[in-house]
Amino acid sequence: MIPALTERDAHVYRVNTAWFPTQMQLMAQLNGRWHGRLITPRGPVELEELTAVWYRSPEAYAMPHQLSPGEAQHALVEAKYGLGGMLGSLPVLWCNHPNRVADAAYKPVQLARASIAELMVPDTLITNDADTAHEFTLGGPTVTKLVGGMTVEEDGVRRNVYTRLLSEADLADLRGIEHTAHLFQRWVPKARECRVIVIGEHLTAAAITAVSEGAHVDYRTGCNSLSYELIDPPTEVAAGIRALMDSFGLVYGALDFVLTPDTGRPGARAPGQLRSASTPRHPRRRHGLARTRPLRPDHRHLLNSPATASGATHWPSSRSPSSACSRCSPSTRRHSNSHATHRQSASPSR
Repeated sequence: MIPALTERDAHVYRVNTAWFPTQMQLMAQLNGRWHGRLITPRGPVELEELTAVWYRSPEAYAMPHQLSPGEAQHALVEAKYGLGGMLGSLPVLWCNHPNRVADAAYKPVQLARASIAELMVPDTLITNDADTAHEFTLGGPTVTKLVGGMTVEEDGVRRNVYTRLLSEADLADLRGIEHTAHLFQRWVPKARECRVIVIGEHLTAAAITAVSEGAHVDYRTGCNSLSYELIDPPTEVAAGIRALMDSFGLVYGALDFVLTPDTGRPGARAPGQLRSASTPRHPRRRHGLARTRPLRPDHRHLLNSPATASGATHWPSSRSPSSACSRCSPSTRRHSNSHATHRQSASPSR
C-alpha cells in the first residue's frame, strides 16, 4: 500500500500505537477541529494535514515500567480516550473507523443485518441449553463455531478454533454447553467456498476449492492444498453485500460465502465476521496515516478503492468465517467458547 500511495504523491506515515506515551508525544488543541501534531520516532505528523487513516491491528499502549499497576491502568485509560478519542474525531477518510469496527464485531448483529440485506443465512441457534441445542440438530446436519473469537489459549499456547460438523458422539454428550453461549448453524451442502474482499464499491471474489474432508468443512484447516479461482457474484448478491457494508458504515471488509452444488447460487452460511481492516486479532500491524498534497482525484480514488480490488466473481451464499474446533465444541467439557468484544476508540488499548 505504501508504494502505491507514494507513486501517487501521497505522504504516508506509519504509526505504532505502542509508541505512546514513551516514544511518541501528543500536542493537540481544539479549534473547531483538533490541530497539532504527533512527534513519533519517524518524525512529526501534522494533524491538520491528514486526509485518510488506514487502521489495522493496533498494538496496546506501552505504559512506562516505573508506574505502579494502578497508575499504569489509569494511564492506559487516559491514553485510550485521549489520543484515541482525538484521532477518532478527525474528519478524514477512515478504513475502517474503529467505532464502526466495534459495532460490526458482534456475529449475531452481522447475521441479523445480513438477513435484512437479503443475503441468504442458514438457520442459526445461539444457546447454552443442551436440550434446545439437541432439538435444533434434529433438523439436519449441524455445525458449531465460535460466536466472538477465532482462537483459544491454554497453558500459554494459542490454538486456532475451526468450524466443526457435529457428530453423533458430540450430540450424545453436550456437557459444558451451559457455561456460555454457543452458536449452532445448519450445515449447507457446498461445492466450494468464496472469499469476497470489499473495498469501497469494488468487490473481488475468489472461489476456494478444498481437497481434504476437514478443509471441506472449514477451508482454513487445509490452506496448503487449496486452489482459487476469480468469480463474479450475481447482481443481487453484490447488492446485498453493499447494503450490509453500508449498514455498518464500513469501507473495507472480508466476507466468506458458500457456493452450493446444485445451482451455484448464493446458498448459505452466514456472512461472516466482517474482518475489517481494523478488527485487531493479534495486534501486529500499525496505524497508517496518509497525507496528500493536495488530493488529486486519483489519490482519493486509491484511498477509497485501491487498484488491487478489481472486479471478478460469479456465485452463491453467505457464511461466517468463524470457528469451532474439537477442543471448543460442546462435546469438550473443559473448554467453552468465550466471546469478548469491546468497543474501541481510534487507538484501542488491549
